Order: sequence, then C-alpha cells, then structure tokens
Amino acid sequence: MFTNILFIALSTIIIFVFLIIEDYDDLRFDDYLVNISNSEQLFDLIGKERYYPQNILGRVKLQKGKSYRIGIYDKAAKQERVFKLIYNPSFEFKINNLAKRFRKSE
Repeated sequence: MFTNILFIALSTIIIFVFLIIEDYDDLRFDDYLVNISNSEQLFDLIGKERYYPQNILGRVKLQKGKSYRIGIYDKAAKQERVFKLIYNPSFEFKINNLAKRFRKSE
C-alpha cells in the first residue's frame, strides 16, 4: 500500500515538473522574449489596450491597425507618461518624436 502511494506521488510530481518545463521552454531571462501571451490575453479580456514600455517595443510583435498604450519615461518629471497610439507605418516616428520632446525638456 505504501509503495503504491509513493509511486503515484512521485509520478505525479515528475509529470508536473515536465509540464512546468514545457511552459517555460521559451523563457529567456536576458531579453523580453518571455512568454507574455498570458498578460496580453488579460488586457484583451478586460477590454484595455495592451501596454508596452518604449524600451521594449523593438522586441514585441505589434499588429497593424491595433491600438496600444505606450509608456515613455520622462526623466525631467521622473515619471512615466502613457500614450494611446494606433500601430501604423508612422508609429515609430511618433514614438521617437515623443521621446525627443522629453529629452529636450531635461
């Protein structure tokens, strides 16, 4: 009886370890390529635009025509300002102009 319970417990633990490893297969600690799909889905479920800080925009996939909230850090005011922008061909130009405006105010 004890060996059966021990066998079931150990095999369950091993299965859970494999499932956890499978979930974190694409996880990279040195980059933002973390599996962020869960947080993106959460924003979609509550009906809010997805939020990304400016410094990681080059590392995420954005969809054309979709609205995003982009955070740009203002060093002079020591706070982050969030802008709602629609991703289109001039998206990066708008972001760079906003960032330049904050750098000039320093």
